[in-house]
This record gives sequence, C-alpha cells and structure tokens, in this order.
Amino acid sequence: MKDDIQQKISYWIESADSDFEAAKILLENNKYLQSLFYCNLVIEKALKAYYWFANGTEPPYTHNLIILCSKCNLQEVINNKQKKTIDRLMPLNIKTRYPDEEKELLKVYTSEKTNDIFNMTEELYKWILRLLKK
Repeated sequence: MKDDIQQKISYWIESADSDFEAAKILLENNKYLQSLFYCNLVIEKALKAYYWFANGTEPPYTHNLIILCSKCNLQEVINNKQKKTIDRLMPLNIKTRYPDEEKELLKVYTSEKTNDIFNMTEELYKWILRLLKK
C-alpha cells in the first residue's frame, strides 16, 4: 500500500481512537449526549479510514454513516447487529448538537441506553479495525 494512503488511514484511525477515548470519558462523567456524539464520530472516521483502504481515494464529504457504508461496499458483509448500531448512531450526529432538544433527549438516552450504544460502537469499531488489517 502506498505510504500516502497509509498516512491517510492512520490519520483517520488516530482521530477515531482519540474520539473513542473522549466518548468513554464523557460516558464515565454522565455526559451521555456528548458521549453519543463522539460514538458517532468514531464510526464515521473509521469508515473514512476504511474507504481509503478499500478505494485508495478521498472518502465522500458526508457525515452519513449509511452512505459511507454503502460507498465502502460494506453492505454485503455487515451483519444485522452492526446495521442496528449504525441505525442507532445515525441521528446522534445531528440531534445531540442542538441544546434545545437536550432535556427530551436525556429522557431517551439514559445511562443504560448510552452504555449499550457505547458498547455497540466499540464492537463495530473493532470490527472495522480488523477489516483494515486484511
């Protein structure tokens, strides 16, 4: 693999690793919406790394995880649990950015639910990382 492509992949993974650590710290400090926002970023960045790996070109400029999965041609190999993770993360990119919705969102995204999504994110992230080693 070309060095410049490997550098791009490394950039996205290092950024995703940092965001994963932030998501964990935020979760441990009961900042559920912020943690979920970072979970979304982790998967977005991992998919952009995988896009470089699979296609050798710049990933599309989108935050949409479903589009990124499709552009990475992962829809054929992704399982139902992984699809569910993506479906759960998708709205968190937008919803968690607007403070006027915060009270309502905190009723939905309890500690238990946020922990579940965090764990699902970790599992999906590790799977994407394994794909990058093939």
